[in-house]
Amino acid sequence: MSTTQNSTAQDCWNRACDCFATAKIFEKRALEYRKKLNWLSYLGIGVPAVFGGMALAWGKGVLDNRIVMFVIAIAGIVQIAMSVAALIHHWAEEHAYSNRSASTNFQLSDEFKILAPQSVSPPPNFQHDLDKLLTRDRSQTTLDNEKHVTDQEKSRGHRHALRQFQRTCAVCNQKPTDMNPTNCKTCGDFK
Repeated sequence: MSTTQNSTAQDCWNRACDCFATAKIFEKRALEYRKKLNWLSYLGIGVPAVFGGMALAWGKGVLDNRIVMFVIAIAGIVQIAMSVAALIHHWAEEHAYSNRSASTNFQLSDEFKILAPQSVSPPPNFQHDLDKLLTRDRSQTTLDNEKHVTDQEKSRGHRHALRQFQRTCAVCNQKPTDMNPTNCKTCGDFK
């Protein structure tokens, strides 16, 4: 096996690992945005339904109660604040992007895993397939970099990838077996 084939296989494995890490970052983000959007939906539907139900059950006199009106006011303020936050921070768009990015990066990781062993004895279209995959990976990386991934997110994603691919961290020389935070700034600093 030539040095070029070794380096190509290693590059494919490294890219599979990196794509997996990025997918885990955006998978977690998608979950967080989904939770926020669910709470927004619960407030938007639940609050009016509860107080409307109370008014129907106990009559409109319940709305003359100061405590009930105070609770309604607080719930309304919270609902408005969350709705404004959702609009300003583009929760729905960020949720959709995070889902797409996670899916795309998982797919890229899988495709790099398939190509890595093929580099030892490359099939006829290997270089063409690799070039197409590298182009897709660079494009996705550019899009993902615009989403301001934090150092903690990178550390968590890196730990996921090390664990998935059974690799040892280059800094702490540990092979992660769980997702518990550690003191390692590279693979465990995500408390």
